[in-house]
Amino acid sequence: MPASRISVRSGANGSFVLRESNFNRDRFVSARDDLSRPYPKAEDVYLRSDNASSEEEFTDLGLSDFFIAHRRVARRKLDCLQLTALQVSFSVLYS
Repeated sequence: MPASRISVRSGANGSFVLRESNFNRDRFVSARDDLSRPYPKAEDVYLRSDNASSEEEFTDLGLSDFFIAHRRVARRKLDCLQLTALQVSFSVLYS
């Protein structure tokens, strides 16, 4: 198993852990949509996927990184949803 590089960054939104060993496992050197552009860095993709309202398509990523980025965007969108009083009462009742 390859060595795992882990980075911890701090910013205005708090700190996050970035596991770079899970990123670009296929070791692409260029973007999928444009061979003249280098493959994006893990931190750049993390920051692009941090925006829940983003309509980013991530066309430059390989398939596994594409799924990771879209899963993160979906989580951010779910975090922004608000529950109605009825939904809160159901969640309390069934938990």
